[in-house]
Amino acid sequence: MGWWWVAVYLGLGLVGVVVLGILAWGVVKKGFAVFAALGEASARAGELMAQVEHLPAQKPAHSVMDDPYVLQAQRRRDQAKRRRLRAKRVAAQREARREQLRLRRAAS
Repeated sequence: MGWWWVAVYLGLGLVGVVVLGILAWGVVKKGFAVFAALGEASARAGELMAQVEHLPAQKPAHSVMDDPYVLQAQRRRDQAKRRRLRAKRVAAQREARREQLRLRRAAS
């Protein structure tokens, strides 16, 4: 065979090791970047959690809405509001009808 085949195999092996080393270094750099981003995100999450802890305690909605007296009072307010609006609308319709009849009588 000859000695030059040994040099070719050693050269190819060395090139393979260099290529694999470059790829491995890229993977390691990407891993460091991911861990850095994860650290920043956890720091931001910690800041947000600290802000949330300072918020006043909130009353659950069901504790207010399940009370039948609160619901009944709210329903009465809504019904009274609807009654007032309907009374205004009916009064306006009556007035418009009277005006219409007055104009017809005046025209004939």
